[in-house]
Amino acid sequence: MSHNITNSDNVFTVRVPSWHGLEQNCFDDYPTLAEARQASLPWDVVTEPVYRMVPTISETGELGTSYEVVPEAQAVVRDDNGTTLGVVGAGFEPVTNREIFEIAEALQGKGAEVKLETGGSLKGGRKVWLLLRLNEPLTYKGDKGGEVIPYFALQNAHDGSGAFRGQALMTRIICDNTSQMADIEAKKRGTEFAFRHTKTISERIDQAKTALSMWKQNVDNWNEMADVLLGVPVADEVREDYIERFIPLPVTDSLITDRVRNNVLRERGSMRTIFDSPTQTNIRNTAYGLLQGTIEWAQHYRATKGVNERDRMENRFSRAYLEQSNFTSQSVKMIREMLKV
Repeated sequence: MSHNITNSDNVFTVRVPSWHGLEQNCFDDYPTLAEARQASLPWDVVTEPVYRMVPTISETGELGTSYEVVPEAQAVVRDDNGTTLGVVGAGFEPVTNREIFEIAEALQGKGAEVKLETGGSLKGGRKVWLLLRLNEPLTYKGDKGGEVIPYFALQNAHDGSGAFRGQALMTRIICDNTSQMADIEAKKRGTEFAFRHTKTISERIDQAKTALSMWKQNVDNWNEMADVLLGVPVADEVREDYIERFIPLPVTDSLITDRVRNNVLRERGSMRTIFDSPTQTNIRNTAYGLLQGTIEWAQHYRATKGVNERDRMENRFSRAYLEQSNFTSQSVKMIREMLKV
């Protein structure tokens, strides 16, 4: 199934159950590190040599077989049930589950409460993750309804199919689908950091802290821009001008078909609906409202192509997680040019 949670996987959530209902624990409040470890990743990984079978011929001419170590490879194995999770190169230094929890603790700071939102394993332990809720939620000044709760994910692939990575994101990971969505989101936003497979946990912790610090700076820069845009009023006629510029009719107006014209008018109508909707309550008639309304239109309203609903759903997914930054940058550029901000 798409969640890829097997009988040998464990998952925990906090407060909000998952859609699949396969978590073994849904804690009422944030668990301790020990509770989270026991509920999700009580096992660890070890490496074992890989052997290959080679033919032999005895002194009497009899055919046989023997086994030789493959020096350039090693197997990553679960230490609780002996499952081979993957075969990797000899230089591969596994990141253990214990280390992932140590990094999670270090990211929250000495003496701070570690807020683990979800965690677990997938595909029998081949993939593992921890999702941290950062101690300080980010808010945009002036937007009383716009509190944002950011997450920082630690994801690892014990089978060698992916790097150990830290990711700043808004996706709540609870299954393989959301794990993949997190990968796409973090890469799109530029908030993924792949860890070097060094031997010392201290180096990994330092790398994680550096990555998180850089990401927070990026968020601070976004907040600074958002604060500026929230303080810029936008009259209804200016908003209408923005809509017509962002969704323009073709330059050769006299040559366009009725179908093209109707499509443009429909999309403009969708954007007007957004600007008059409850999602704009606290940011209506501001430059920030223009930006957020445009992002909402691009993700959820703009017409999608496809011969069937599955194709259209895939296009919406791509638009929301792959193309969003293009619309965002285009919108910011136009807003700044129009409003001189």
